Amino acid sequence: MLEVSHRGLIASQKSSMRKNYSNGRGIKMRSNEEVVVSNFLDDNKIPYSYEQFVCGKFPDFLLDNKTIIEVAGVNKDSYFKNLLNKCVIYEKAGFKVFVYNFTKIPFSKKYELRDFPSFLNVIKDT
Repeated sequence: MLEVSHRGLIASQKSSMRKNYSNGRGIKMRSNEEVVVSNFLDDNKIPYSYEQFVCGKFPDFLLDNKTIIEVAGVNKDSYFKNLLNKCVIYEKAGFKVFVYNFTKIPFSKKYELRDFPSFLNVIKDT
């Protein structure tokens, strides 16, 4: 079922997914992995928007309206194919795109970050 947001945007099927996890500020999130990343951003005073509508999608995190972070936590090849397609769409629209991969499935080295120190350095440089 599609819903229309208060801004008149048609929400994707993601709107029906439950948000069962809360970060340190009490923001409801869809996964524990997203909570880990959001708490890391908060601890390092990096401002972000969570699931803001961009390019017809809802990326996990949007930083300074120019950088997108997606969190990979599902161990399915089809999930990663869809995620790569989203990264390409965001990049073509002018965004810097990073994927924090919590799985053991390798992802595109172009986008992937696997450890917090490199994650912090790249994000602060954007």
